[in-house]
Amino acid sequence: MKKKTIVALWALLLLCFPMHINATVASDGDNDNEVDWLPYIEAIALVETGNNPNMRSGIYAGRLAMSPAAVNEANIILKSRGETKRYTMNDRLNPEKATEMFLIIQSRHNPENNIEKGIRMWNGGHRWQTEKTKRYYNKVMAKVKL
Repeated sequence: MKKKTIVALWALLLLCFPMHINATVASDGDNDNEVDWLPYIEAIALVETGNNPNMRSGIYAGRLAMSPAAVNEANIILKSRGETKRYTMNDRLNPEKATEMFLIIQSRHNPENNIEKGIRMWNGGHRWQTEKTKRYYNKVMAKVKL
C-alpha cells in the first residue's frame, strides 16, 4: 500500500473514530505512553500476509491474519466497556476494522503500549515467550517504516 494511501486511511480512522482510537493509543492520559501503532501494524501486515486483506489460511483471515479468537477477544473487551459495537468474522477482511480490533486488544493486554510486547503478543498470544517470538519480532521490526 502506498504511503499516501496509508496516511489517508489513518486520517480517516481518526476522523471516524477519534475517541476510540485515541483511547487505545494512550493508556493513561499522559503522553509518556502514546504510541503511533500504524507503522507497526503495517509491518505486521507485511510479515503476516504481504499486506493482503483477502488472505485466508485455515482459521486466519485478513491482512493481519486474525484468528476467530482475536475477534472474540475484541468483542469481549468492547462488552466489558459497555459498548454496543461488535465485530464479525468477516470484519477481519476489512483493513480499517482489523486495525481497530488490533488496537482494542492492545489497549487491554498491553495498556503500557510496549511495542515489543505488542508485536510478540500478536504472534505468541498473551503468554508469549521471548525465544519463541524472537524471529517474528525481528521480521516485523525489519519492515517498520517510521
